Amino acid sequence: MSEEPVTAARIIVREAGPADADAIAGLSAQLGYPASTGDMEKRIADIAEDDDCIVLVADSNGSVIAWLLVHVCRLVTSDRLAQIAGLVVDESNRGRGVGALLMRKAEEWARGKGCRGVILRSRSTRKDAHAFYRKLGYSDIKTQDVFLKVFRA
Repeated sequence: MSEEPVTAARIIVREAGPADADAIAGLSAQLGYPASTGDMEKRIADIAEDDDCIVLVADSNGSVIAWLLVHVCRLVTSDRLAQIAGLVVDESNRGRGVGALLMRKAEEWARGKGCRGVILRSRSTRKDAHAFYRKLGYSDIKTQDVFLKVFRA
């Protein structure tokens, strides 16, 4: 991770590749989603096979300091939307425009996929993230509970 804070002007946003797996795993752990480098490599490879899903990284001088996952979301209850399924900016680089840059790139990607907007979910305890999204023009549309059923082998 970069120890020197950066500004968005010095950042390259690009699609993630296998070599980014370790950095993406480390960033994910910062938000409480630990994963091994091997697991992350598999996930990145799986996502790369789907034209309607992309992992973007913010690269500062060869170091990945943030990542964002966005995918096309098709619903019968709505026109085509893109969904931000994850965004993590390295703790030492938050508040410097990196997340906003990734969000802009994701929105451009979504427009290119014919999406009418972008939706995202954020844990209720992440108040700073909520303020960040509102500043970017996102609105609260509902509160919900999230359920998961894990399939056993």
